[in-house]
Amino acid sequence: MSIELYRRRLLFSGFLAVALLAALSASARALDPSSSESAQVAAEEEKSPPGMLGFGFHYHRPPAEEGEAENGFLSVHGVAPGSPAERAGLRPRDLIVALDGEPLQFPDIAGVLDFFYRVKARQELRLTVERGVETMSMVIVAAVMTPEQARRWEENYARVQSCAGGDCGADEQGQ
Repeated sequence: MSIELYRRRLLFSGFLAVALLAALSASARALDPSSSESAQVAAEEEKSPPGMLGFGFHYHRPPAEEGEAENGFLSVHGVAPGSPAERAGLRPRDLIVALDGEPLQFPDIAGVLDFFYRVKARQELRLTVERGVETMSMVIVAAVMTPEQARRWEENYARVQSCAGGDCGADEQGQ
């Protein structure tokens, strides 16, 4: 190999190393929670409305025995036509007993809505559903909310949050 060819390869390798280092540095900044870019992205995600799933529900939480947490469930009372929930196969009278593999142990409806508030558009949510004697798994991909849906969601969310800990009759919600 000629010295000139060797120098060109070495120079090219140096450019690749610099480019790789720059890419790794940018990735590390994006993952670093203290970086301003990461904080800005997190703040924008926090402000964005939750994803639309398209079903209404009642949250049922049986009274817990002393020292034991009882699992609750969501009883589906309505599914919007054409919604992500309908496309996933969810039906009225289905019972949702787990979200992303975790049993429902929310203290109240506010806890359920806090969970759904963190589901963003295009995010997958895995439901464990009981229908009659069958137990099945479904995946819903949250859709982008229209401005009107987002406004209604925010109003309901604020109303329920203002009643957290108290009984405002807020056991029925839609998502």
